[in-house]
Amino acid sequence: MSLILLLKHSVRNSNNLYLVLFLLFFSLFLLGKNLYWGAFYIQNPHFIFSVASFPLLFGPFLYFYMAPKQRSIVILLHLLPFLIVLGDHIPFYLLGAEAKLEFLKSMVHTGRINFRFFAYRIAIILQIAVYLVFIRKLLYNNELSATKINWFKNISFLFGGFGIIYMLQIIVYGFFNQIENIALYFAIMMIAMACMILFLIIKIVLIPELLKWKPKHARSKFSKEKKQGIKQVLSSLMSEEKVYLNPKLRLIDIAHRINLTEHQLSQVLHESFNMNFYEFINSHRIAMAKEYLIKPEFKHFTIDAIAQESGFQSKSTFYDAFKKFVGTTPSNYKKANLS
Repeated sequence: MSLILLLKHSVRNSNNLYLVLFLLFFSLFLLGKNLYWGAFYIQNPHFIFSVASFPLLFGPFLYFYMAPKQRSIVILLHLLPFLIVLGDHIPFYLLGAEAKLEFLKSMVHTGRINFRFFAYRIAIILQIAVYLVFIRKLLYNNELSATKINWFKNISFLFGGFGIIYMLQIIVYGFFNQIENIALYFAIMMIAMACMILFLIIKIVLIPELLKWKPKHARSKFSKEKKQGIKQVLSSLMSEEKVYLNPKLRLIDIAHRINLTEHQLSQVLHESFNMNFYEFINSHRIAMAKEYLIKPEFKHFTIDAIAQESGFQSKSTFYDAFKKFVGTTPSNYKKANLS
C-alpha cells in the first residue's frame, strides 16, 4: 500500500508523503520483528538489527504529516536521534557474519542483556512520549476539519498504543525472557501492531479526504452583501459574546453557530481578514491581553494569569502569539506602556 501511494504525484508533493513513509517503515519494522522468530536471521545474519532504529522515525514522520510544512533544517533536527543511533550501529553492521551470529545466540540462549541496545529502546519510549505531546498540541493549533481532527486523534491514540506495546516488549525481553511460551507473548504484540497499521490503511481507503492537505480555497461563492453580513456576525461574537475566551474553541464551533460549513467559514476568514481561524481568534485574545497588561486594576495579575484570562491554553502559545501580533514579549510591552 505504501509503495502504491508513493507512485502518486499528489502524495509525494505534500505532507501526505510523511504518512506514507510512516506506513512503509512501520511495515518494514513489523516484518523485521517477525523474521526474528524464524530462521531468517540465522541464514542471513547481516540483517540482524537492520530495523532496530526505525521506531525513531515514527514520531517525526507523524509530526511532519500533521504539522505545517517544515524547513529542511527543522526536519534534520527531528531526524537527528535516528541518524545518531544509526551511526552508532555501524560498527556492529561492519562485523562479520559469524560475530553477528554469536551475538544473536548469546542474547537468545543466555538471556544476557546488552545495555547499549537496551538504552536505545528506552530512548525510543521517551521519544514516543515527547511526540505524543507535540501531536496533541497540533490538534489545537491548526485549522482542521472535524474529520481531520478525529483522524489525527486516531493516529495519536494508535501511536500511544504502539509505545505501550513496545515498552511491554522491552520488559518481557529484558527481564522475563526465560518465561515459557515467550514467543506467544511476542506474537500477540505483533498481531496488535499489525492491526494498528491495518486500521490506518482501511481508513485511508474508505475516506479519501484524509490524504488531502489544506486545499486552496475555491473562488468565493458569497456575494459582497453576504460576506459583509458574515463579518458583522463574527464581529458580534467576538466583541459582545467574547467567544474567543473559550480556550477549546474550534473552527467547527463557530461555523455551526453561524450556519456555515467549516470550509465556508475558513474561506471568509482568508478573504476578508487574510487570516486562518486560529490567527483570527488569537488576534482578539491578544487585544484582550494588551488591556490586562496596561490597566492599573490588573497590575497584580501574573503573565500566566493574563494568558489564561485571555483564552490561551498554554503560556508558550500565548508568548508566540503575542510576539507575532505585537512584535515584543508581554513583559516588555507592559514595561514600555507603564513607564
